[in-house]
Amino acid sequence: MKFQILHEIKGRMRIRISCKQMSCRDADILQYGLSVQPSVTMAKVYERSQDAVIGYTGERRDMIKLLQQFSVDHASVPEHVWQNSGRKVNRYYQEKIIWKVALHIAEKLFLPIPVSQVYLEGRQHPGTWEAGGFCSGRNRHHRVPFAPGYENSRIGDVFTGNRGDFGGMDP
Repeated sequence: MKFQILHEIKGRMRIRISCKQMSCRDADILQYGLSVQPSVTMAKVYERSQDAVIGYTGERRDMIKLLQQFSVDHASVPEHVWQNSGRKVNRYYQEKIIWKVALHIAEKLFLPIPVSQVYLEGRQHPGTWEAGGFCSGRNRHHRVPFAPGYENSRIGDVFTGNRGDFGGMDP
């Protein structure tokens, strides 16, 4: 494996792996392969920056030789190592929250306030849009009874700003 030593002190080394992109599977294999070595006390792999922090006992040259001989393609790793990994789940939820924040900021910057209020009302109360006779939720094609007084008053309240009693029903 090709790598560059970024920082080191006695018993600890930070390296950058020379590859185009490191997948979660490659990072799990590298972390497992390093952690089972007897001279390695701690191994942490960061797949996004392609870095690894390795704590070791013994000589520096032995650790460098071990790293040079290691190959992700030829490492024998049990199947449970990447099946039980949290890297993929963490990456999924980090990307999900980034998009959520980006859309929230875009909504605040680019949507006019009345449009934003209607959009917010639709998200908070999906039943509001059933006034036309069709659900907007999971069962979109399901016909629902039309309730003109209740539903239309809720839609009107979005525009008037009235947040009072909704005919004795919870919003």
